[in-house]
Amino acid sequence: MPVFLVTWICKFSYEQTNRTVSYLAYVIGIILFVLSFVDEAIVSDVRFSESGVLSNSSGSLSFAYIGFYIFTYVFTLYRLITLYRRSSDENIKKQTKTILLGFSIYGLNGILSGLILPTLGYDAFADLDVPNTLIFISFTTYAIVQYKWMNIRIVVTQVFAAIIIFLSFFEMLIANTWEQRLYKILTFIAFSIISILLVRSVRKEIQRKEELQHMADMLVEANSRLKKLDQAKSEFISIASHQLRTPLTAVKGFVSLIMEGAYGIVTNETQNVLNKVYISNEHLIKLVEDLLSISRIESGKIHYQLQKSDFSKVAKDVMDMFVVKAKEKNLDFQFESSPNIPSIIMDAGKIREVLTNLIDNAIKYTQKGFVKVSVHTSSYGVQLSVSDSGAGIDGDDVPFLFEKFSRGVSTAKTHVEGTGLGLYVARNLVEAHGGRIWVESDGFGKGSTFFVELPLSPPASLGSVEK
Repeated sequence: MPVFLVTWICKFSYEQTNRTVSYLAYVIGIILFVLSFVDEAIVSDVRFSESGVLSNSSGSLSFAYIGFYIFTYVFTLYRLITLYRRSSDENIKKQTKTILLGFSIYGLNGILSGLILPTLGYDAFADLDVPNTLIFISFTTYAIVQYKWMNIRIVVTQVFAAIIIFLSFFEMLIANTWEQRLYKILTFIAFSIISILLVRSVRKEIQRKEELQHMADMLVEANSRLKKLDQAKSEFISIASHQLRTPLTAVKGFVSLIMEGAYGIVTNETQNVLNKVYISNEHLIKLVEDLLSISRIESGKIHYQLQKSDFSKVAKDVMDMFVVKAKEKNLDFQFESSPNIPSIIMDAGKIREVLTNLIDNAIKYTQKGFVKVSVHTSSYGVQLSVSDSGAGIDGDDVPFLFEKFSRGVSTAKTHVEGTGLGLYVARNLVEAHGGRIWVESDGFGKGSTFFVELPLSPPASLGSVEK
């Protein structure tokens, strides 16, 4: 039994040095087995008492057996503890912990009932050593069933293969004629080869599954790390954006004052330069606002102020902000609204940000022709569309247009200063309201139409309506 115990733990813990220890255990085990037949070597004076209890005295070499038994127990315990501490696989740690617990109880009971108590003269407790084995078996069975220890499929396959080989070998032995024996020998060889191949195929299949599981675990861990890095990135962007917004706002204010003559007369040449500074500063402020919006959205810290609002009026107010800009480009700027547009519950400020982005883009990417904003009812609630005769969008760019830092090829050629953040923010704000946003275009140079559709009431998770 100690020899089998050492063999088992050597297989279980996968240590390179285990092969030497395993061979040494076999050698010592064989020697002790031979010595057990020598009178008074390990056991002497075997006798039955009047009550029928079997007892014996220790032989001159019994210390060798006792020492070997204790060594195998301590060695197995050490290997299990080492494996538990070194393993990074959570399932293997659970397997080892279960087996370690069962083995510890089994070993302590075995030493107590088989060695210590008999030495002190309590021979009756020696019989507890046999049922004590059930403790170890129970814990091991639990590890096999609960934590898939020992790859039970391999064990079952090996047992099945061994039974087939044994039966074919037995039939070969009981064959009556040489013809039958030759046939049985060929059958035995064939079954042996098939059984070996079967076991190997099961091993390879399980090994592939374990490799895939390991890769999946690595991907989960990598994904977790990426989420933490992404969260750190969002926090950094939020802090950096807040720090940038204050000086940029100050620059905007002072440039405006200089352009208005608050600090003295400004020449036309200086006015042109200041105007370029003002426009560039506006681009930076817009970028900072987009980054702050993304940071709030991704961190879940964005707050919505819901109230009943006239969607058509909000759209018209946003459009009026761009009348001058559209006239500068001689665009046909149109607004159309169906009668009786229902009021909807929304965060008017957030939706105004969405519409501002869409109308601004339409004017920006349209060099001639028209920009038309339409509002009407739909089966979903209300729908707004922003149509233009501008640069258009290639069909390959449409699926990625609302992603972060994504811009169409045609738009990137027309305006290189874009960041690809506005539509991403717009999509998140619309979807948070329970709505949807999409684009339709016939291709490059054929204009495009952006649609925003909102329900009459947003999801309850967005918050309560402010009175």
